[in-house]
Amino acid sequence: MIESFWFPLSLATAILSAGEATVLRHFFSDLRAWEMTAKPFVFSTPLFILAIVLMPLPELKPGFWPLMAITAPLTTVGIFFNLNAFRLAPISLTMPMLSFTPAFAVITGLLFLGEMPSPIGLVGILLIISGSYIINMNCRNDGITGPFKAILRERGTRYMLFAALLYGICSVLGKMMGLRSSAVFTGSSIFVAIGFFVIITSLITGRASTKALLSSPLATLLAGIMIFLEILCHNVAISLIDAAYMISIKRLNGIFGVLFGWLFFKEDNIGSRLAAAALMSAGAIMIVLFR
Repeated sequence: MIESFWFPLSLATAILSAGEATVLRHFFSDLRAWEMTAKPFVFSTPLFILAIVLMPLPELKPGFWPLMAITAPLTTVGIFFNLNAFRLAPISLTMPMLSFTPAFAVITGLLFLGEMPSPIGLVGILLIISGSYIINMNCRNDGITGPFKAILRERGTRYMLFAALLYGICSVLGKMMGLRSSAVFTGSSIFVAIGFFVIITSLITGRASTKALLSSPLATLLAGIMIFLEILCHNVAISLIDAAYMISIKRLNGIFGVLFGWLFFKEDNIGSRLAAAALMSAGAIMIVLFR
């Protein structure tokens, strides 16, 4: 019975992901890069610590800590580029780019493992590429390749594409960690490690100030609660169902990102961007389910 909760939890992850981006862009887009990265961890880190303290500690099977040593740094870099993409470019342009995560996984498998994608998987990749073209259709004045040039020219979309690549790796590593402990402990422990590292390092190096990290406390608290709930929903959902199914629903965050960009920021070209996000989400779903 509890297995049936994977779908609403996955959908909640997608909505929370887009909501967190909306809060950060609205309140904190004027901050420096490391300040933007550290903001969600000011209040989420204590929440993750509390979750660890209150939960029954699981048995940690061999391999958990080596995986932690790989996953936490990679996730930190992914979060840095993910959150700062929202600082540099509209949400309706950047959030759909996370749909490239499963496409990168297919390409990596082909290059390094010789794994050929299925015909449906190839169609999924074409849909994602087509969506990324449509989402930048306003750049057609630069020629037929203008929309693709815009992706490379826009720093925010480049940041998000790199985050998508890292997240594709981290989702697999996180699943492996969950199998060696528990879903909630895995998510909480990773983000406690990331939270301490990001906040302490950014303060010590002078890349963030205490004043900036504590500014707008209610918005900071909201961002912290949202990332806390997002990670819990993500890890519990992925423990209940095959990772492919969970990630396919989570990638609907591109659609929610476009909608939130329209609702809260009145971003332009929403019709074409919504159609593009829908194409990219459909492509991501096809890849993860039929690769």
